[in-house]
Amino acid sequence: MRKSSKTTVGGAASVPKSFRALQHCLSMDRDPAISYADQYPGVPRPEPALSPLILAAQWSCRDLHAEDLPAVAAELLQSGHDTPSVPSLAGETAGSSSAGFETLVGSMFQELSVPYPITMKQAKLIVTRQLAREVIHGKVNAWVAASCHLFKQLSWRRQLPGLWVIYFLNEEFESIDGRPTTTLAAELLDTFARLALLKSQDYLREVA
Repeated sequence: MRKSSKTTVGGAASVPKSFRALQHCLSMDRDPAISYADQYPGVPRPEPALSPLILAAQWSCRDLHAEDLPAVAAELLQSGHDTPSVPSLAGETAGSSSAGFETLVGSMFQELSVPYPITMKQAKLIVTRQLAREVIHGKVNAWVAASCHLFKQLSWRRQLPGLWVIYFLNEEFESIDGRPTTTLAAELLDTFARLALLKSQDYLREVA
């Protein structure tokens, strides 16, 4: 844990900047997530983890893999999503690469009222917006979210410019001579709040 009087996102305290990178890695899993919903009242709550739209977006941008889907389908079935394709997918062998697997996945999402297929660009918007809302509503620690492996991919940052801000804030947080952590934390939250409000038309304008 960071050990000074300064407070950062997640409630942890800062340490001398020369220890930032090490302490960042050590503390990310221990720092609690804190809700900032009162600070950003216009940010909607995130979708449930089993939201068909979120799952479809994760699948479309390759953040959800074939080996994960049978277990996910089983959870959907237990939560009451009993469409024809859900139990069929739940019964598939994990990691199946059969020719009909993608067809079965597509049928499941369509039966769950998702406008599937989803383009890669739209999927990235949905996944990013969901994670941003989880940060603001205290489901995920902000610095953990900033370190998301997806955000480190150049293709994501090119298509969602707000992710460049997060990328550079995370780099500065880990640097020896960055700005005070309280300043970085405030800018990080503001950026997540903006991403949490993205709509399709905003996204299309940004990537045009």
